[in-house]
Amino acid sequence: MKNTVNDAVCRRAAAAFLAAALACTALTACAQNGSSKGNVQKKENNPSAASVPNPGTDAPLPRGGKIEQLAKAVYPVKEYKNEDEKWEAELEERQMIDADLCEKIAYFAYDTASPLLKEGTGNAVYSPLSLYYALSLAAAGAEGETRSQILSLLRADDADELAERAGKQFAVFWRDEDSYKFQMANSVWFDQALSVKDTYLQTAADSFYADIFRGKMNTANMKDAMETWGQDHTGGRIRPSINTENSLMRMMNTVYYYAEWIDQFAEEETKEDDFHLSDGSLVKCDFMNRISSGMFFKRNGYLSASLSTKNGQVQFILPDEGVDVRELFDSPDRLRQVLETDDVSGLYGEITWKVPKFSYGSKYDLKEMLASLGMEKAFGDSAEFTAMTDEMVWIDSATQMVHVGVNENGIEAAAYTDLGYAGAGMPQDHAEMILDRPFLFVVRDSYCGYSPVFIGICGDPSSAD
Repeated sequence: MKNTVNDAVCRRAAAAFLAAALACTALTACAQNGSSKGNVQKKENNPSAASVPNPGTDAPLPRGGKIEQLAKAVYPVKEYKNEDEKWEAELEERQMIDADLCEKIAYFAYDTASPLLKEGTGNAVYSPLSLYYALSLAAAGAEGETRSQILSLLRADDADELAERAGKQFAVFWRDEDSYKFQMANSVWFDQALSVKDTYLQTAADSFYADIFRGKMNTANMKDAMETWGQDHTGGRIRPSINTENSLMRMMNTVYYYAEWIDQFAEEETKEDDFHLSDGSLVKCDFMNRISSGMFFKRNGYLSASLSTKNGQVQFILPDEGVDVRELFDSPDRLRQVLETDDVSGLYGEITWKVPKFSYGSKYDLKEMLASLGMEKAFGDSAEFTAMTDEMVWIDSATQMVHVGVNENGIEAAAYTDLGYAGAGMPQDHAEMILDRPFLFVVRDSYCGYSPVFIGICGDPSSAD
């Protein structure tokens, strides 16, 4: 598929925003006079792939004008003739998993989830994977110390290499099946008066499967198109509210995840019972119940066990009575110790499960957290995003919206990041996973090397969206 940019664009002083579904960053810009022409082509990685929803493109709306799509993502949809072909292909794809990149994502998850989730009360859910990809896309447009600081946080050495590896891993984990979906999407939106370098747009299209749009940013048409794009790419679970005033650019990243339990809970076994909140009060909620065999871990201060999904697992960590769940987030090292497990230290036996049904959302301002982790340069007027544009731009805001839901069938989660530029053996023991007080959970995917896709705290399952 081929898309072109042929029109000259002029620059002006304004705020530029990068929005990423799951992670959102806004860029503020001081512009110079000038114009550029260019050509952006999107490689067809899979000719049979389904196309991305195209909200608002070339459709004039009141107070908006038309939006031009310069590149359209072609997703790596997997199609198989039969189950044998699918099985062989999946074995081959598992050999393509970038274990080193997945390990970097896991450490990034510990580094960011600890400061983000250790404060506060009640429910919380965060997607480190979405933010990692959003920042990788930002790093591709940065140079100098700005790039170095972003790469340091991502535990990467080279932005170009990171973009290439991220693209290959994207192609491995992207799935769209009836019982399992793992769909990431990226988009870049910029004002018709802003000159964005074609080399950057080409990287966004080729390595990050990004849709690229150009139009008049500060219009109702553009606002609706971006919000609709975010909603369409999160399974309808999240519709972001985007402020386009004084914006020049926005990058958006979304993740939609759905997976059924391998052994689903029987609905007739779901019973109402008490959940103990952190303040000692009680709320009523529905608990799913079952008994199974598996591996579990009894550690100092908590009990950990996992439920398998069609292509991964959800790990549940239940703090001992009297232990605040947020104590497990005290430091990145503490969180890593809690979340990382191994077969050697685990016990095998019968597990009694009592899991509350829940559905809720979270929203975060990520700017302060990112700056505290060493990304200060990107948030000031000395930022160097010169691989993206010749304008003087810096990240003005960074936000993330996430939704998660768990029931008898499985788990569904969606994230929107906005960067504004800006097995078996003899039973050894028995575990009671009675999740009737605040607990930690982690969603892991096998094609992402079991690095955390979502990390959350269920503090009150009775509190809905």
